[in-house]
Amino acid sequence: MEIHILDTDLVKVGILETFDSFIWTEKFDEFGDFELRTIPRSDITAMLQIDRILTLPGTPKGMFIESVEFKADPKLGDEFIIKGRSLESILDRRTSRNQTIVDGNMQDAMFNTTDGLIYRNVVNSYYSKRNISNFVTVTSSDPIITAITLEAQYRYEPLYEEIVTPICKDNGIGFRIEINDSNEFEFEFTAGTDRSRDQSDNPLVLFSQKMGNLVKSSYFRSMRYAKNDTIVLGQLAPEEEKWAPGTLVIPTYPDDLAGLGKREMNSDGSHIDRYDHSTSLLISSYDYNAMQEKVGEKDLLKNKEIIIFEGTADTTVGPQYREDFFLGDTVEFQDKFGNSGKALIKEVTISYDQTGYSVFPMLEQTE
Repeated sequence: MEIHILDTDLVKVGILETFDSFIWTEKFDEFGDFELRTIPRSDITAMLQIDRILTLPGTPKGMFIESVEFKADPKLGDEFIIKGRSLESILDRRTSRNQTIVDGNMQDAMFNTTDGLIYRNVVNSYYSKRNISNFVTVTSSDPIITAITLEAQYRYEPLYEEIVTPICKDNGIGFRIEINDSNEFEFEFTAGTDRSRDQSDNPLVLFSQKMGNLVKSSYFRSMRYAKNDTIVLGQLAPEEEKWAPGTLVIPTYPDDLAGLGKREMNSDGSHIDRYDHSTSLLISSYDYNAMQEKVGEKDLLKNKEIIIFEGTADTTVGPQYREDFFLGDTVEFQDKFGNSGKALIKEVTISYDQTGYSVFPMLEQTE
């Protein structure tokens, strides 16, 4: 097994073939991570410098080295431990430096316009030292991605934690930053392929304990924290102060819920500014209400009925990763208790050690 080491210009500076263990985890809507354990030989420590990038043959994925640790033990032997996160963590190095109001197509709001949040803060900032010269974006043509719209306001939020990751989790999509054939960091929003029983275009991918390829699983269902009705409290325009100082209420009332079926909550929308800082003008009530309603919708999504299936699959039996299924795909699961349904390939852990090579997909129920 070879691990290739690149510098930040994506030029190969070495190949590592000697190590004790290597755990590499790829994730669908977050950054992945790795841990490498090897001997602290001088040629190895010289290659494995912080901010260099590890890649595996046959995949465009990469991981930044972010920490190195040396351990000396006369009984167990000396050890060199290297850890880091995947290329998706590039977005964790940038924040949105200006107020940005978005209303429309999500990809336009992110990078297809000169004021796009990723474009303006990573690719072509007003302050050139913030630019990453070999970072490019790809517009997805997947109808799941192209249908997503945003009505929101962003002010100085971290790109990764407060913008891109929430967009992905709210819409059931993922994102990737990979090394393309032109030696660039390539960003794209992604939606996996449906390989469940609900479709006929792709072969079924099934993980079950009966088939021997579902190693362990847990299933949990709860309505304890479920809410289905919210009032959003926000800022008011000056002319509205006589009505209700400091609040603006936007109720969301599902028509088919009543009595014990109605579960109410309040949402905080006070972070949405009533003024457009670029013009110093008041945002229209229509546009402001639309942004507030999005706040309420997100809160309701976070406070819905909880149905959780989590499982660890074994690819030594049945479907193979990067052949029969990929990160972000929807597959079928069935546990030993009769619980079944669709599950997302949320993450995949690849492990190498003295016992050999293994791949363990992590499944998470999608409905």
